[in-house]
Amino acid sequence: MKILDIISTKITSIRAGIADLYLKIGAKTFMLTVLGLLLVFAIAGIAVLAFGGDKITVGAKKEPLPAPKNDPPLVFMHELLPPRDTAPFAQSHDKIDYRLFRPLTNRWTQDEAARWWTQTGNAMVDQLHVSNDALMRTVLEASP
Repeated sequence: MKILDIISTKITSIRAGIADLYLKIGAKTFMLTVLGLLLVFAIAGIAVLAFGGDKITVGAKKEPLPAPKNDPPLVFMHELLPPRDTAPFAQSHDKIDYRLFRPLTNRWTQDEAARWWTQTGNAMVDQLHVSNDALMRTVLEASP
């Protein structure tokens, strides 16, 4: 905070100095002075760029890199793909963290089919169509 107070004080004093100068010499003279200074700086910049721009360097001059020679081919020491157990969406089939409400069988009995299977109607298919379209629209709008 202390540095900001110092900067604020300096800016305020500079503004006051410029205002005093403006009041002392008049508006036209002040504007001509400012425009004259800008013109001098612009001419100096153009002169530097025109006559010595190629000699201006910042830092050390860098030499171009030598052309590569016949390097041996690259050899990868690691696998590019992660192992299967750390890959995204990999699931362990040993740990099931949910309960099944019906026993696992390859075939359903008539009672299980009546209890667990819902016959789809046109309204349900239409609702699924609308939901899928909304989901795809959301995904596509979020993509770059």
